[in-house]
Amino acid sequence: MSNTEPESPLSICRLDLVALYPACFDWKRPRPLKIGIDLDLIEAGHAPQAVQRSLRSYCARGCYLKEIRAGAPRIGLQGTPVSVVSTDEAAAALASQTLPRPRH
Repeated sequence: MSNTEPESPLSICRLDLVALYPACFDWKRPRPLKIGIDLDLIEAGHAPQAVQRSLRSYCARGCYLKEIRAGAPRIGLQGTPVSVVSTDEAAAALASQTLPRPRH
């Protein structure tokens, strides 16, 4: 697909991250993800909007945010640790858990 062609509606749906990368994504037992994992997913050929939607729904959940603790390993697509959560990142995750959620 060239840069001038619009993405098809199917290409901007959410990705099944668990099926595609089971070593990295787990809805029941999430682990902190590598900073920049979105770029890894795009580089792997996934549509940017699908990546954005998928990661937003995965990472905005309370059970994911609770895992963002200082010193916790961050994992890449293969499930291996690549870095650790900083104290600032942990504080930001904790603060986002206390914000009121908008009602729809």
